[in-house]
Amino acid sequence: MYFNPNLILALYLLVIFMTIVLCVAWYFNPEIKGLREWFFAYLSALINITFFITHAVDSEVLFMLINQVTLMGTGFFALKGCCRHMEIKCRVELIAIPIIIVILGISAYFTVMENKLPIRFFLSSLVSGVFFMSGAAYLLRDDFRTFPSRHLLGMTLFAHGLFNALRSGLFNNKVTAILETFSVAPTDLIIYEQLIMTSLLPLGVVMLANEVISLELRKHAEHDSLTSLYNRRMFLELLHKHKSLATRTRRPLSLLVLDIDNFKVINDSYGHLAGDEVLIAFADIMQNNLRKEDVVGRLGGEEFAIFLPNIATEDAISFAERLRAIIEAKPAITSKGEIRYTVSIGVTNVERDTPIAKAMDIADAAMYAAKRSGRNKVVYKDVNAA
Repeated sequence: MYFNPNLILALYLLVIFMTIVLCVAWYFNPEIKGLREWFFAYLSALINITFFITHAVDSEVLFMLINQVTLMGTGFFALKGCCRHMEIKCRVELIAIPIIIVILGISAYFTVMENKLPIRFFLSSLVSGVFFMSGAAYLLRDDFRTFPSRHLLGMTLFAHGLFNALRSGLFNNKVTAILETFSVAPTDLIIYEQLIMTSLLPLGVVMLANEVISLELRKHAEHDSLTSLYNRRMFLELLHKHKSLATRTRRPLSLLVLDIDNFKVINDSYGHLAGDEVLIAFADIMQNNLRKEDVVGRLGGEEFAIFLPNIATEDAISFAERLRAIIEAKPAITSKGEIRYTVSIGVTNVERDTPIAKAMDIADAAMYAAKRSGRNKVVYKDVNAA
């Protein structure tokens, strides 16, 4: 195979630059899963093209082994990075490494016994392509609107993998004849694709890293750091939106305010760490007993709130009673042992003309009424009667 030396040099310089870019991205963002493996994928590609250009070893068998290992290694590390980024708990090396070993054995045969470069090229390109496409499949599993950069990187990896898997077909006589009509050699087309993908893949990785950082910042801005529930600002914002929706669709909307009884006593008796563990356990119970459309948030301290779309008053009271009973019966498992606690709950309805601030005040007043009447109770106050 003859490769245009100018194109090869351009590709070599680009691979060096992009490898450095990924190294820097990994160095400054070690917490982003997958960056290390994607850097190793480019490092493998750099080693591959370095040996290809310099032909640093005289042994044809050794040269073939280095070339094949680094080519398939590029796809393997890309796949490994995708698995790690998606937190998929599977050891892909247990499947990939035996495949690579088998391909190396076959390639060694077609180097020593029968010198057939096209077969070696086909096998390594196919395996590398399958690795790339497999990694892409993992990235494309999530919703595009939530993770657009992840999808763009996935589509780029898939396109690169598909080209790799099929590129040996470019040397078919019919395909070569078609390419010649455009004055393009198969090897030139391979280098053009490499130039494009060598630029796009690190760009996709950097965009993905930026997406991860942005989502993390948004999470910190919208969620309580201890319980991972929505914070007060975000809870009220969502309540406003659901109230507007309930108004348009003429559906009921119920609001609950919850406060852990005697929480100061828990902190004083068991310590603040145990108190935090009680809050986390309480948050988990609420989340596990809500519907997908229900929303819970931490208003501050030991005070929480829940709104229930499409739930009328009687059902909201029944839900609150059930939740109160579950909490009473299930102690929190903490570092200081089991801690039993109870909760007081105030319930109100959110009507068309009810300001959110008023609804919150009424639900809060109902919760304090529950505390005054003995705690561990549910009290309902009608928003229109207040």
